Amino acid sequence: MVSYKIGDVFEEMTTELANWCNNNNAYVFADKSGESPKYIIKKSFENIPTEEELLQQLREQREIECFSIINRGQLWYNSLTEEQLAELQVWYKAWLDVTETKVVPEKLEWLK
Repeated sequence: MVSYKIGDVFEEMTTELANWCNNNNAYVFADKSGESPKYIIKKSFENIPTEEELLQQLREQREIECFSIINRGQLWYNSLTEEQLAELQVWYKAWLDVTETKVVPEKLEWLK
């Protein structure tokens, strides 16, 4: 029998891992920052934020990651290509919708 613990990292989500999480009141976080997603057992359900806490976290993340870029001055905007402006508009709209979609947009490559 395989045992898992909080903090274990997996290259892919398996049925066995999902069953373990369901039976042990844990949940899995997908870290998609690398080339392939890694799944990490984070903590028990008791520590999962409420819906309002999640929405507040997303708002705070949007404030830091999005508004600091969107609120730049006209000189910065003038330096962007039309393609970059179009990408920025889609990215910004995704951030505005984050409290509905609960999907954090990936930062545009040229903003990194």
